[in-house]
Amino acid sequence: MPNESGTCVLCGERRLLTGEHIFAAWIGRLSAHAEPNTTALIFSRGVRKIEVVDLSKRGGHKNNTVNVLCESCNSEWSSDIQQATRNILKPILDRKVWFISLLERKVIAVWASLFVGIRQYAHGAIPVISAEKMKVFYNSKAKIDKLEPFKGINVWMGSFDGDHEFSARFAALRLAEEVHYEDQPNTYICTFAFGNLIFITWGSVESAKNDQLIPGTILLQQFLRSMGMCEIWPGKVPFQENRPESLTDDDLISLLDAAVRVIEHAVADSIRLPNW
Repeated sequence: MPNESGTCVLCGERRLLTGEHIFAAWIGRLSAHAEPNTTALIFSRGVRKIEVVDLSKRGGHKNNTVNVLCESCNSEWSSDIQQATRNILKPILDRKVWFISLLERKVIAVWASLFVGIRQYAHGAIPVISAEKMKVFYNSKAKIDKLEPFKGINVWMGSFDGDHEFSARFAALRLAEEVHYEDQPNTYICTFAFGNLIFITWGSVESAKNDQLIPGTILLQQFLRSMGMCEIWPGKVPFQENRPESLTDDDLISLLDAAVRVIEHAVADSIRLPNW
């Protein structure tokens, strides 16, 4: 994707934008499989339909980028988050350990917040996290140990042995008393997998809606725990000491749909917006 001028979604400055990888380069180097999944569900707002698109000409998800960050945020600020996360996840990807401390869990939650914030711009999706919210998250003076994850974000991780790594699926929902198709979404669910790890994260950008999500969150937690996944953040439950049974491609494909159905069942005034 060629560079172009625009407003950086992190610092908010208008600068030359660089192609930010949805999956950072270190993930590609550490992951086991050479060939990523090369199809994606893409929603076109113009014709309002979802279609399967072959990404092989772009190098697949592994090399898929979005022009949303300036060079400073891409190469300096966000790289600190990526490096800190790499140091935590590399031993797990190498199958040497299965443990993340409470401090490390916070780093993973910060990294997951960044992942969701970038992933929401892929394929012309309607952004859930606004530029103002992203700039608050950015906080240019904060170092990695001082950064806070998105308020209300939930992050879970599991073991994965499928072939469709480098897959990232995103669903946007609108939680409101009165729902209109064109309303700005305020709630997100994102699933992604690479190497032998699978993640799911969800939350709302509005504090009141995070309270509204509590019944759905409780059901989701029970569902994910039954699948052997472990809570990373908020991290109130002790981390599982032994690596759980691995999830498969079928689990990856169904995980987002199941999570959306749980939220829709638990939160009466919700609607899914088709911008996966």
